[in-house]
Amino acid sequence: TVTLGTLPTTGPTITPMITDASCVNRNDGAISLAISGGNPPFSFNWKNIPNENGYNPYSQNQSLLFSGTYTLNLTDNNGCHFTYSFDVNYQHTNPIATYTTTPVTTCGTNNNGSATITVTNGSGPFQYLWSDINQQTTATANNLPAGTVQVEITNSNGCVSIYNVSVPTQQITIAPTLLDSSSLTTSCAGISDANIYFPIGLEFENTW
Repeated sequence: TVTLGTLPTTGPTITPMITDASCVNRNDGAISLAISGGNPPFSFNWKNIPNENGYNPYSQNQSLLFSGTYTLNLTDNNGCHFTYSFDVNYQHTNPIATYTTTPVTTCGTNNNGSATITVTNGSGPFQYLWSDINQQTTATANNLPAGTVQVEITNSNGCVSIYNVSVPTQQITIAPTLLDSSSLTTSCAGISDANIYFPIGLEFENTW
């Protein structure tokens, strides 16, 4: 007669030490486990943890974690399976901002647009880095061409947000003004030497 012992109905006691991620989108969180009781040795299989890029889902402790919920499937020496869940939070929020723009005028090829970022939450002072050719570092970026420019905002906690800012083009309507009616008079019939002038700072001349 063989008498089998009673298999455990609960797993080992796990005491986690959790390091929260410093920012919403930063992977510097960690989970470290202290295990007592149960029937070792144990094997580990973490859900939500890839087996690549420095991660190992079969390791007891985990690092390089974003904020979120992580589930551990633990198997003891008897082949019994137990499931645990751990929450990694974040310590600081990312900057949230709005922006206004001044359109590029006269021609779409001019670089006279601008954009201004206004941060609405987060801990200042804030640092800015625009993706334009000058890589401007203030809240307002000037001399921008029409199109999309990217701005990276970093708060005092090192948390980063990135915004894509669209700088539009404003077309100017040119209305010709006749400065001298005599200029519409050709010297001879059939001769195209009349002129019209446009008062827009730069003078354009068209001769028929």
